[in-house]
Amino acid sequence: MGDLNDSGNTFVVIQPDQDDPVWFASVAVLDEGGYEVVRRDTTRREHDVTVETSTDRIAGDLTK
Repeated sequence: MGDLNDSGNTFVVIQPDQDDPVWFASVAVLDEGGYEVVRRDTTRREHDVTVETSTDRIAGDLTK
């Protein structure tokens, strides 16, 4: 996440390695600071968007 930047509109997506994954998470840098974290799980019909400032917290949440 340290390489993400708002000037290049960079983001990272985490998802299973399959043709049509049923879930994903993405992280992008916000212009006003912090990170937008999007989580989606189509099997559970869940779609969550949050703003975080701690990369440690984001990494911990996404790897659990």
